[in-house]
Amino acid sequence: MASYSKIIFTDFAQTTLASGITATATTATLATGSGALFPTPSLAGQFFSVTLTDAASGQVREIVYVTALNADTVTMMRGQEGTTALAWLQGDFFANTLTAADLNALTQNTDPPFNVIAGQTRRMSGSAAASSKTAQWTCDTVIVQAALTSYGYRGNALTLNFTGTQVGANGMDTGAMPVSADLSIYVIYNPTANLWATLGTLGTTSNGTIYSGSLLPTGYSASCLLWSGVTDSFGNFRAFQQRDRSVMIAPLVLATGLTASSYTSQSLAAIVPANAGFWMPDGNETLTAASQIYFSPVASDGPGRIALFGSALGGMTGPASIISTAQVIYYRVTNGGNWSINCVGYTF
Repeated sequence: MASYSKIIFTDFAQTTLASGITATATTATLATGSGALFPTPSLAGQFFSVTLTDAASGQVREIVYVTALNADTVTMMRGQEGTTALAWLQGDFFANTLTAADLNALTQNTDPPFNVIAGQTRRMSGSAAASSKTAQWTCDTVIVQAALTSYGYRGNALTLNFTGTQVGANGMDTGAMPVSADLSIYVIYNPTANLWATLGTLGTTSNGTIYSGSLLPTGYSASCLLWSGVTDSFGNFRAFQQRDRSVMIAPLVLATGLTASSYTSQSLAAIVPANAGFWMPDGNETLTAASQIYFSPVASDGPGRIALFGSALGGMTGPASIISTAQVIYYRVTNGGNWSINCVGYTF
């Protein structure tokens, strides 16, 4: 269940309509002076629930969400929680009531504690097929924010989809997917309409925890990073499987003929996005089983160094290796080896 942002209440807030409204109206005028009885939404995403009831029979009802109050005039989202937007008459009842969705949102703890920050997920999984422009994710829980110092919103049991051939919610923020370049995909949230979606952008535009571009679709104000990667030479996804911030890919050749016996830099930019903090190497050296290749985040031995060992039987996959400088690692080869190196995954 997706969560609401800030539901507000006032006790005993009930009045009547000062004039009738149509089924499509999004504003209404209340009886003179009665607006003061109701709570006033003052923060982004705040609203209160109202039940409209006909005065004639007391049996016809509609639930609306009030997102703004100015004196005796309210702005509303009509026909909420499975009810139908109807025409209402002067004198029909307008009451701040507790609804099923209000209670469900409260029991879901929709506003995280202040020490919970955007990007935290629980059981998030994603995937895309090779040469595809679509990807999909499921997530038990995700936290989004408008800024790291603002209120957070929690989404639960989400299914998210991205289509790189479209622009807007569930597509790119502008233009097409990049070619052989970094792509970032964000979870975005519209707190007024309670809508969750994805948004893609160039990695050079935004690759941090919260979307920093200027093209959020209308109504969407909160976000967190969902996926980062490098597209192929046709502007498509490379096949991937993702769990939380770890992404596994089919082995991609990073470099061949590596023989340098002293630490030498190697770019990861063709495979690993700029915000990756770890990468996973896969190596092959068949000339001499005595050879090793060391990878280090800096141009020397020290913390973070890992090693792969040569084998006459083929290659091996090493543990994740730290990246200290964006998209750059350092390697050295021992005992006259000649190595080919692939990348099979990364963590962003």
